[in-house]
Amino acid sequence: MDYNSEQLSLILSSLRFNEGENEVVEFKKAESNFDTDKIGRYFSALSNEANLKKRSYAWLIFGVDDNKRVTGSSYRANGTELNNLKYEMYRDTSPNISFLHIHTLDTADGRVVMMQIPPAPDGMPVAWKTYHYGREGESLVGLGIEKIERIRKQALEQQFEKLTAYSANNEDEIINLLDFTPIRKAFPNLQNLPDDQIISFCINNNIVKVDANNYSITNLGAILLAKDIGKFETITSIAVRLFKYKGVNRNEIDLKQSGTKGYALGFEGLIREIKRHIEREEITGSVRRKIFMIPELTLREIIINAMIHQDFTNSNKGPLIEVFSDRVEIINSGKPLVEINRMIDSPAKSRNTLLSSLMNKLGLCEEVGSGIDRALAEIEKEALPPIRFEVYENDFTKVTIQFKQSLRQMSREDRILCCYQHACLMKLSNTFMTNASLRRRLDIPSSNYPLASSIISDSIAAGLVKPATQSLEGRRDSNYLPYWA
Repeated sequence: MDYNSEQLSLILSSLRFNEGENEVVEFKKAESNFDTDKIGRYFSALSNEANLKKRSYAWLIFGVDDNKRVTGSSYRANGTELNNLKYEMYRDTSPNISFLHIHTLDTADGRVVMMQIPPAPDGMPVAWKTYHYGREGESLVGLGIEKIERIRKQALEQQFEKLTAYSANNEDEIINLLDFTPIRKAFPNLQNLPDDQIISFCINNNIVKVDANNYSITNLGAILLAKDIGKFETITSIAVRLFKYKGVNRNEIDLKQSGTKGYALGFEGLIREIKRHIEREEITGSVRRKIFMIPELTLREIIINAMIHQDFTNSNKGPLIEVFSDRVEIINSGKPLVEINRMIDSPAKSRNTLLSSLMNKLGLCEEVGSGIDRALAEIEKEALPPIRFEVYENDFTKVTIQFKQSLRQMSREDRILCCYQHACLMKLSNTFMTNASLRRRLDIPSSNYPLASSIISDSIAAGLVKPATQSLEGRRDSNYLPYWA
């Protein structure tokens, strides 16, 4: 806030006589000039210490000597030059922040420059020219590992989506960094509004924060709407990565890409790129047509699921999509929030509630919790192998979507999983799995009903399926449910 001369005099007196120099207050004589690089180091140190001590701000004061006497300072006496110092701090700090205010106070003993420094954002220690500084009493030192970790751990204690990704000086900076096209597409009443008016929507939806005319873009806003993810230090690692291999293993990489845009901006392009690599040509008689080895809806739902449920505190990498010659694997950080076998029917649970809610508003996903069901239903329509869900390397979730296989090619484990997933979908449709329905699912001729019965028996033995009713005619006419029903 702006202070008048009387208020600044009281603050200066309190700092000189009550507080003195410490981790969040620094006095410098600075009679005429002072090295900007040193100011930057003090800015980093005081900002980090203000965060750790839960202070609303720290002070760097010119025109006061080590004995707390006012000596006066002519440092950047020109008002414009003094104000330019704000940009110089903003340019070389990471994350980019600057002074809350630079006040000047004329006293009987000379001019005093009082620079008000904000605390480091929660979870983000402030660096000056890539180096973190701190204080030990009155001394300027490198910020120790313990203090760096204390600040970074703050992100674990708060909702990641609400944390600041970028501190902006004005609305124009926000407009330069974010693309509002997905908002305009999702909300027809906003289509013809200029960017500055759409910022009101952004404030109401946790995309932008405003405090005393200071604007900041949240992690949520950057994740979805960033024109360039690289501009946001807190989320540079969440970009979706796409690898294409020449065969069924990772021996030969054919393509390696990393997304540069926010999820809402880059999603359609990502889907188009993946489809390009799973396209095949099918010839029926004299007719050639292009087919895709995986239904588009399934791809969309599984990738959106990986984006929404990734653990932003658990990994330094975003979702990974790997395309092989016989399958697509999608990996995201964080273990599943529900048991692997209950991902089909479980009530909605989200690790990132604001992200899932806003993606729903922007039309990228339907009601949270129903995407896996739709993905599996599409797999059944195309008679593809089951989708595999697994915990991967202890802290990740991996989903494998396989290309078309004959029943003969399908492993025993996949046949059992296929039977279980089919039983789940039938239950969600308020009906039962039967020998006949499983034959249709696996394209088994009716004359070979014993094969379907054998798969059902194996699924019961695996503990994934149970009889609902037992027909007197035997398993061929019995009804079955998933184990949890």
